[in-house]
Amino acid sequence: DQQGAGTAPQRRRPRVGRRPLDGILGKTLKESALLGLLHPDDRGPLYATYREGIELVQETRSHFRLRFPDGSWHSFDGVSTPFEQADGSLRIMSICRDVTETEQARRGQHDSESLYRIVTELSRDVIFEINAAGKVIFASSSLEESTGIKPSDVCGGDYLDLFEHCHPDDRERDLNHFERAKGEVGERIYYQPFRVRHVVDGSWVWFSSIGTWYETASGEIRMLDVARDITREVQREEERLELARQMQEAQRLESLGVMAGGITHDFNNLLTPILGDSELALLDLSADSPIRPRIEQIRRAAQRAAALTRQLLAYSGQEPVLIEPLSVSELAKEMGQLLEGAVSGKAALIYDLAEDLPTVEADSAQLSQVVMNLITNAAEAVREGAGRITLRTGIVEAEKVERRNVVGDSEPTVGSYVFFEVVDDGCGMDAETQSK
Repeated sequence: DQQGAGTAPQRRRPRVGRRPLDGILGKTLKESALLGLLHPDDRGPLYATYREGIELVQETRSHFRLRFPDGSWHSFDGVSTPFEQADGSLRIMSICRDVTETEQARRGQHDSESLYRIVTELSRDVIFEINAAGKVIFASSSLEESTGIKPSDVCGGDYLDLFEHCHPDDRERDLNHFERAKGEVGERIYYQPFRVRHVVDGSWVWFSSIGTWYETASGEIRMLDVARDITREVQREEERLELARQMQEAQRLESLGVMAGGITHDFNNLLTPILGDSELALLDLSADSPIRPRIEQIRRAAQRAAALTRQLLAYSGQEPVLIEPLSVSELAKEMGQLLEGAVSGKAALIYDLAEDLPTVEADSAQLSQVVMNLITNAAEAVREGAGRITLRTGIVEAEKVERRNVVGDSEPTVGSYVFFEVVDDGCGMDAETQSK
């Protein structure tokens, strides 16, 4: 070949598969040098194809491999057409094309697709593929494992329909993320953690998701979305935060206990002269003195205050809880009388106390505190000046107690129990208050 005037001729570089023609021309296929180059597994099928073309006088197609001088195997696709010459003899024209690179590319694509399929099947991540029209064209089997939603139910459907399974608090936010980056090739979509309702058990499954738009080899725009189930991680974080909260609460209670202990000692110092002087005043007064009931009420209040200080000391761990036999009716009556002054302007205090109740083993200060709290709460709930608060005691059988009214995890054993209750005709409590 000449590339121009005055240019020295350049020889073409021989192709790897070039062979001298004298080893082929004038010889049958079995006699030619091609026989040694033909892959042993392809010889029989190739002979059969040629025979079929000759016998039926029709075009045939073949696929075979030839060894090149460098020892590599190359694949060929051939088309053989028989035709009759003027003298009646039959010939075959074969055109063969080296398809090694195409076959390797196809094999590589197949391997990639197989690897992609294996990865998606083994991965616990939920993988979606969406086209430019927003239709789901692929969903991994892990979708059903995580949410109970079958991939066949979403493939072919609109991707936006999947957001209907999201928690209402997360739906609009994630939908906006998707819409803002829609169709932008190379743009990654980072979703904040969101919740999806499991269609079988109704539980909420937490996911962390990332998506990206890309262009396929054919020029089609698609999005790949990978969502990871992070429910366990979220639960562990919630448990960690709850444990931290409990530790902070324990530290706070410990500090309060120390403070309560200090306040209690100071408070006891103030109560000592009140109790002592009231006792001395009662000794100096006659039994029919008009001021004696007032002094007795001062003494009872001081005694309750002293009991309250013991409760604070028990709370702070500086004094054990004092368990003793108590009459619930007497205790409720004493607390009612103690609080009559605070309640009288708001409601009428009515006593419905059973007599001859068996005693109970309890701490007087703690039980008094409960009665006082219930009466105080009732007074706050009733309408000013028009309410009624009833203090009631009695006996109830354990089998008649509703489980929701029992505090603690243990079931009450069968038998008779002393009870007290405070009833008011006020506004009551809403569901949120009751839950506390």
